[in-house]
Amino acid sequence: MAQEPSLSSALRGTKTVARAFFAAVDALPEPQRQAVAQAALAQIRDDMKTQRDKIAAAVIRAKAKAPASSEGRAVRTKTAKAPAKVAKKATPVRRARKPPAAAPAASQPQNGNGVATEA
Repeated sequence: MAQEPSLSSALRGTKTVARAFFAAVDALPEPQRQAVAQAALAQIRDDMKTQRDKIAAAVIRAKAKAPASSEGRAVRTKTAKAPAKVAKKATPVRRARKPPAAAPAASQPQNGNGVATEA
């Protein structure tokens, strides 16, 4: 059994375009349907490719014109900048560790609860 493609995850408007396409194909006579549908899909792919190419060409033209429009402004280069001063890294100073604090001398023995017991 063939599964129907999920239209719930498709982009917005996909269902409308698909329904319009199939409605137009259903209006054709049976012997021509398959050939007309294949030709229509090929034309749609070609039109979309042409549209993408036009957009890409427009972007390339816009990028090519961008540097020409900024001729009046001064352009900074890396050679015009003064070299940054290099500061020496200070070596970390190691401090001597303090010896651990001595435990206070217990004058009285303690039970397990930390309470001094009397002898």
